[in-house]
Amino acid sequence: MVEKSYEERMKCPQCSRQLVGIEYAYNHPDHYDGVSEWACPPCGYRLGRWSGILLGEGETEKPYGRRINGPAD
Repeated sequence: MVEKSYEERMKCPQCSRQLVGIEYAYNHPDHYDGVSEWACPPCGYRLGRWSGILLGEGETEKPYGRRINGPAD
């Protein structure tokens, strides 16, 4: 199996544009000192960095993928 290059892994699976890393503001309740989600602003695709879960509007990635009731699955 051939591993995808970094450039290929960082393309949006929905529209093939470049993904960007989103870091939440320091005063955000889910702040982490670094990227918390990968997003494609043109099409709205958002993926949690640790959980790998697609994020809907208004949802945020908890630090290290934690969920309200415990750790990420």
